[in-house]
Amino acid sequence: MNSMNKTKEYKLFKFYNNNRNINKRHVKYLKNSIAEHGQFASICVRKVGKHYFISDGQHRFMACVELDVPVKYIVDDIYTQDSVLHMNTKQNNWATADYVHRYAMEGDETYVYLEQMYAFYNFSCSKINDAFSANTSKPSTSIKNRIYKIDKKRGTKVLDLATALFKETKDSIFLESKMIRVIRDVIRNNPKRFNDKLCLERIPKKKIRIYNKETDTYREFVDAYNYRTQKNKIY
Repeated sequence: MNSMNKTKEYKLFKFYNNNRNINKRHVKYLKNSIAEHGQFASICVRKVGKHYFISDGQHRFMACVELDVPVKYIVDDIYTQDSVLHMNTKQNNWATADYVHRYAMEGDETYVYLEQMYAFYNFSCSKINDAFSANTSKPSTSIKNRIYKIDKKRGTKVLDLATALFKETKDSIFLESKMIRVIRDVIRNNPKRFNDKLCLERIPKKKIRIYNKETDTYREFVDAYNYRTQKNKIY
């Protein structure tokens, strides 16, 4: 069994690139716990050259650093970069954005682009995932299974249109998740008939509501777009 060590030489430790972003709230919680009770669980590391790469316990490490107390750690070469994903998903469920970050750090262009969109748009990650999704399955499932497909042009159109409708109507309904998906599906189902300018002219004239069934919201959006229109109706 490997022995437990402790040190305040924080510079000896490094993070793997594919680890999660630090959750400041979780670090704060651990700081309070460690300050009161001490660090019960050692962090797990792998020695590479002169440094120790943290496979498990990055939040405990940051809590110790901020408290300026020794970090307890165990060195074990069985912990590799791939262990990071396995242990974190078992101990503290990863959010979808954590998977996006991990794959982006590995250089996967789809997820690099998604992270860029997270920074660019003032929408939640889940809404951005919905807008840019070219999958038929739920974006969260596709991302976790690393099969997410992205439609850059349509995703941009969806979020820009939702933003424009909100600015025109001052109705936050156009920023809700269901509406983002409705706009995406309307555009996807009517690639040749749907017109952005006509949408911005017609939709603000009608009251659109969010229903429990997303199909009902979809139908109301389509009806508003088609109101008093005979040509190029959408479906």
